[in-house]
Amino acid sequence: MLGAIIEKVTAKTYEQALQENILDPMQMKNTGYDHHNPILPKRAAGYEKRFDDFVNAPYLDMSLPFAAGALYSTVEDLYLWDQALYTEKLLSQKYKNIMFTPFLSNYAYGWDVRKTALEGSKDSLTTIAHAAGSTIQYPDHPIDR
Repeated sequence: MLGAIIEKVTAKTYEQALQENILDPMQMKNTGYDHHNPILPKRAAGYEKRFDDFVNAPYLDMSLPFAAGALYSTVEDLYLWDQALYTEKLLSQKYKNIMFTPFLSNYAYGWDVRKTALEGSKDSLTTIAHAAGSTIQYPDHPIDR
């Protein structure tokens, strides 16, 4: 739904809006909308677990997930994305507060936000995770802020 809203508001494709407003400003040169035909050097293939073994994941036309995950990236670019979330380069603090504030149990606009107990301690840590991209942030102890 968000991808369609972005296209309507910007009068651009989701891919163009993403490229111009996030990827280019953040210099994420190895991240983009995943089209099937272009050859991407070192593109990884997926696997899935079947019973006690792993097999090649079936082909998925990445136009199907659209704004819900039709992207490719690298570890280095994901690090740039993660670090941007600690700054106001993409979003002001006001909007990050909205984005990371749970409104349905632990759900906060695509993020799972919860207090996680530290083993062997009475202390806890706030964790912010997004399973599809496996982004996990510990706002109480950010890395390289």
